[in-house]
Amino acid sequence: MKRSSEEDSNDSCSRKEGKTESLVDLLSQGRWDDALQNIRSNPSSLENSPDPTPLALACRLGAPYECISALLEACPKHLRRVLDSRGTPLHEAIVCENTETSVIELLLRKDEEMEGERSTLLQDVDGFTPLHLLIRRRFQTHILQEGTNLLQILEILVRSCPDAVIVPDRGEYEEPPLVYAIKANVYAPVLGFEDDNRVERQIYEMVDCMLRYNPAAAGRVFTGFRGQVSFEGRFVDFLCRKSKQCFLLASTLLFTRLAALLQNTQGEIPLHFCAMRSERPRTVAVIADAAPEGVLKKDSSGLTPLHWLWIRFVSTLLTLEDGGRGTNVTIALPSRRPLPPVEISRYAEFATLEQGNFDADSQLIKRMDPSIDFLRMRHIPVEVLADADCLRRASRSVELLRRIRDHHLEAIRTNSDEVKEWTREEVVTAFFWSKVVSLLQSANKAAGVSFVGERNLLHIALSSKCCPSWVCYMVAQMYPEELMLKDSKGRFPLHCAAGRSWDRWDWPCPEPLGDATATKLLLFDSLRIMKWALDLTPPEVLHVVDNDNRLVLHHIIDTYVTASALISRPMQDDPFDDMLLLIRNIVRLNPDALHCRDGVTMLYPFQQSATRTTAAASHHSQHPSILRSDLLSVSLAYELLRESPTILEIARGH
Repeated sequence: MKRSSEEDSNDSCSRKEGKTESLVDLLSQGRWDDALQNIRSNPSSLENSPDPTPLALACRLGAPYECISALLEACPKHLRRVLDSRGTPLHEAIVCENTETSVIELLLRKDEEMEGERSTLLQDVDGFTPLHLLIRRRFQTHILQEGTNLLQILEILVRSCPDAVIVPDRGEYEEPPLVYAIKANVYAPVLGFEDDNRVERQIYEMVDCMLRYNPAAAGRVFTGFRGQVSFEGRFVDFLCRKSKQCFLLASTLLFTRLAALLQNTQGEIPLHFCAMRSERPRTVAVIADAAPEGVLKKDSSGLTPLHWLWIRFVSTLLTLEDGGRGTNVTIALPSRRPLPPVEISRYAEFATLEQGNFDADSQLIKRMDPSIDFLRMRHIPVEVLADADCLRRASRSVELLRRIRDHHLEAIRTNSDEVKEWTREEVVTAFFWSKVVSLLQSANKAAGVSFVGERNLLHIALSSKCCPSWVCYMVAQMYPEELMLKDSKGRFPLHCAAGRSWDRWDWPCPEPLGDATATKLLLFDSLRIMKWALDLTPPEVLHVVDNDNRLVLHHIIDTYVTASALISRPMQDDPFDDMLLLIRNIVRLNPDALHCRDGVTMLYPFQQSATRTTAAASHHSQHPSILRSDLLSVSLAYELLRESPTILEIARGH
């Protein structure tokens, strides 16, 4: 006979009355009121609870505030119990997207009251802290849905424990939450291009929040299993290796000099990464200003950030010349309101493309000059070795830059706010040049000289070994009036070029290093710069002495004889003939220089060449012989005496 449903219901109730359900069962079923009553009726029973503890389970399932509060009151020590594969209850609460913000605040308040290591610093089996998990598990939802509390929870966590920002995980790269925030778009794979601006804005907000409570984190240096690493280097490194659209939000980063100069195994510093990836001008300027010495740093291939800027610029121009994707794209940009005349720098006319609007500037970068990925950032096209092609590109770029400058100055003169359509080539060239100006100004700071009123851009470019020859050429073409300006030492740019010291990268390298494109790019670069400087400079400069009473001839003799002492072995492609020819041209333009004593050594040029060889040999005493410098010295002395044999009698008479 069939039983009625009423009888079945009565039997069910009877069984429930006869059996007391456990707290774990109540929590698992989401019966929060019953669970709360159970906790309050027997709080002591929680002390020896097995894993997962009721607190961990409640946080995992999104229990309400009252239930979590009762569990914490009954057994607060469970807050810091780490489950083998899941972490602490705080980890569980962070992962559960239904967790109320008030619950997170409650957990953190209780954690602050306890002694010992904070639960915000405890790590699960993968080395993730709650802050790691917040970004990994919630960022995509935060972008796709309105009204999420990710930023609120992040600020609560960071405010409660600022040190949580810098705890590295246990992965291969030992990434801290700060780096997780910067590369957060990696954790949102379903997002499309239309979400880019919102993604970058939220990344900005997260990084800004972290650094607001822990500003020292941006300059943090730590020792991992791969050696010393700076977070600045990691920021750029992760952008290069893993980020697709996100650029470095340098305006929020407080760089420190020490961390910004740390190198990776290839000798690269953060500034190298920025140049290799073609990062935005403001990023380059911020990092260069934080550590000006970084502009002078060479990587293991001998390349400085300025070399990489030129390489990446040529690569982009090649893409445009080949009609690659986006070649014909244009963008309308309003002219910025002109500054008062006293604030206008003659080098600032290329810094106006970025308008100071986050969304607009982001779109400008992405459409016109996007950063490249880490797989291609170290690629050096062989086209950078073709002098004729490089001269054509440099000359074309100078024409564009002059046109941009004229437009800028006209806008200032007329107080114009018109909108101009910029081509991609114009934007790329303007961005490249603004980065060049920033790096050269920082290079001057590294030399300990104030930029304003002391040295012009051309002086810096020609005297610094960080600047490649084609960039020097462009500076000279952009500012030809500076060829006739003196610096504080009484030197014209030609004096600076003549005194620019060589290093081993200027000479041919042995195999296989000598076959590398980077090595070929650097070969005889200083010699090329001097040739151009001499061709572009009016001859009367050769007759002018600097504050040390030295002519261009005196500087170049010292430079070339010292440079030749760097190499003691014979080479097939040595530049001695070119060096002698260049000095011969200087003497031809100013024969009286042969009769002028060097203001430092008080020697005539032919005597100076021999004396300088001895000094160079002493300085480079590790070489068994200085055969190459001896050869140049003898040849140089002979050339100088042949030009004016009477100088020998004059020297003897004195």
